[in-house]
Amino acid sequence: MQINESLIWLEKARIAWFEEGDRDETIACLDQIIRQELIDEGSRTLYRLLCRKVYTEVIPLAQQGFSDTNISALYLDRDDLWLGTWTGGIARYSLPLKNLSVLRESRDSLRVEKISGFEGLVQEIRIAGYSDLYNYDKKTSRFTKNTPEDMGRINSLVFFQNRLYASTVNRGLWVEVEGSGWSRIGDSKRNLDRINRLVASIDDKSLLIATAADGIVAFNGRTFSNWREEYPDFRGRNITAIAEQEDYILAGTYGEGVYLLDRKRGTSQHFDKEQEDLLSDYVLTVSLDGDYALIGTLGGGVSAWRRNRLDSDIRWIPLGLEEGLNSLDVTDIAVYNNNLYIAVLGQGILVVNEDLIEKKL
Repeated sequence: MQINESLIWLEKARIAWFEEGDRDETIACLDQIIRQELIDEGSRTLYRLLCRKVYTEVIPLAQQGFSDTNISALYLDRDDLWLGTWTGGIARYSLPLKNLSVLRESRDSLRVEKISGFEGLVQEIRIAGYSDLYNYDKKTSRFTKNTPEDMGRINSLVFFQNRLYASTVNRGLWVEVEGSGWSRIGDSKRNLDRINRLVASIDDKSLLIATAADGIVAFNGRTFSNWREEYPDFRGRNITAIAEQEDYILAGTYGEGVYLLDRKRGTSQHFDKEQEDLLSDYVLTVSLDGDYALIGTLGGGVSAWRRNRLDSDIRWIPLGLEEGLNSLDVTDIAVYNNNLYIAVLGQGILVVNEDLIEKKL
């Protein structure tokens, strides 16, 4: 393709977007520009702008009555996206209908109200607040709050082997006991008091516990084991996020980058800023949903790689401000119908179509 042909397609894309408002035609024209290096810098600027226009959008939370843009947690329940904020706001956003229901307003308070996690059961959504638990009954649309005694600061909920588990910042692991509230378990285990995240394994045989000082601890419902025994090269300590698929585990850390654990081989790979794999070593969220492995960081945006190529020479693709992100502080990511719903501090939720990832802007 010669430079004049590239410029012709770029001009067609400009007309399709700015004059005709035709998103599909704009994308079709942009797809014809295979080699961006054939066009001058000014034209590349237009190419990047058009890609950002057609592949990204911001969910207009404020226009639908939800003013808090500091999103702390996302949860995908079928085609509903649940949102939690740092100041206690809770909302449900219908992805097909693109409308928002506010369940709890954000608070102006000296008390920390951060919403840290969601978990869906058959007829209800359970929600972890900073020191409270909330319950939303789908059948009755009833929203209630309770404060469990002695649990302290709650940061994660997960349904594992037909029981609801909660983790806390400094009081370990808890399980809900029907008829008698919550009970603490594993309190005699070393470094199990400070937990960042809980994830139930795909086969529901292990509860994966992301600790703040001792890596990943697995609980099978009876006993605990540390993954350092299974993966000798896995040296992560302060684990902030875990994602799982059939063959791989992606484990993010706070300050040490990310580890990719290969279950078949029993090995691990380490990626960080020093090796120029990531733009930040402070990982807040990871995902293995959709077509890509995704890493969301504090200060470094998102890094992505095709999920079906995790056994190859991985070269993470960065998504930052130039690629259309409106903030580099990414707190959570949800994937639905080839779209990434990226929660960012101060800017709400950015929707990024997966096709943008490999546009090489």
